Amino acid sequence: PSDWFRAGSKPTCYQMQIDSSAGQDGKNALTIKSTEKSINGFGTLMQNFLPTKYLGKRIRLSGYMKSVDVKGWAGFWLRVDQENSKKWLSFDNMEKRAIKGTTDWKKYEIVLYVPLNAFIFVFLLKCSTICSLKRWVSP
Repeated sequence: PSDWFRAGSKPTCYQMQIDSSAGQDGKNALTIKSTEKSINGFGTLMQNFLPTKYLGKRIRLSGYMKSVDVKGWAGFWLRVDQENSKKWLSFDNMEKRAIKGTTDWKKYEIVLYVPLNAFIFVFLLKCSTICSLKRWVSP
């Protein structure tokens, strides 16, 4: 999708694309699928944006995901960074409630506080090891 880019330790080991009619109710879905049998690393599709109108507030990221044969784990990833620093201010990557195995469509949420000194949001869809993950976010 436009305004998104591939990242992670092994992004080239994953096929990432829009799959028309694969989402809920026949809508489009963003898919991430491993292209190798064994991967020591992860791939993400991510987007950055400025948090100006959310400073000092809590934000909620919600979306629906479906998975097929996830051997490692997958999930949303939301991070709030500060300017000129490699340290994040707020972070949740769903690792403690990771998506594993094969699952049907389910809604997932991340809620984070955006401190006043926030500089950028980072939103990712993460897939580690071997997975076929389908994500659809409702409008």
